[in-house]
Amino acid sequence: MRFIYFFIVVLLFGCKRDPKIEPVLPSDQLKEIIPAGWPQPAYTFSSNTISESKFILGRALFYETLLSKDNTISCASCHQNFAAFANAGHDRSHGINDIFGKRNAPGIFNVTWHTSFMHDGGINNIEVQPLGPMTNPIEMGEDINNVIGKLQASAKYRSLFSNAYGDDEVTSQRLLRSMAQFMGMMYSYNSKYDQY
Repeated sequence: MRFIYFFIVVLLFGCKRDPKIEPVLPSDQLKEIIPAGWPQPAYTFSSNTISESKFILGRALFYETLLSKDNTISCASCHQNFAAFANAGHDRSHGINDIFGKRNAPGIFNVTWHTSFMHDGGINNIEVQPLGPMTNPIEMGEDINNVIGKLQASAKYRSLFSNAYGDDEVTSQRLLRSMAQFMGMMYSYNSKYDQY
């Protein structure tokens, strides 16, 4: 009999409607978000003004294989959208020439609150974080100057840089700031877990 009472109590109080999940912000409403009760982020967009065109450029770069030495690996190769921008299916991430690294790619969300990046904390700013994997010989294995040259030679990227910055010059600062906008606006504050 106690089991029946317990079951009824659990049924009455345990089953609730899922909380309302806010829709994804339309791209014309991209903005820095600091959820109620959260501390101030370590990185703000005060010197990297948010714009739809910079965000779009950053997203394109995140999925771009030209950032790797052999043009086969993008950031998204290891930071997979379906796995919360982490790496699923492998104990360790693999890079160019299918070389396995020493660790697995962590998820990317709420990174504007991070004061250090990579597993060892060797990078301390979101704007320079992409340089770590781009130049790592077993991840993307490329030189930033080669990346700039490949992007500058691409009509697609000259157009995207022009939309974002007013001219088609590809620079490392513009590349890195655009990627910071894309990665920095991946927030997890409104998931079902957070609502619970």
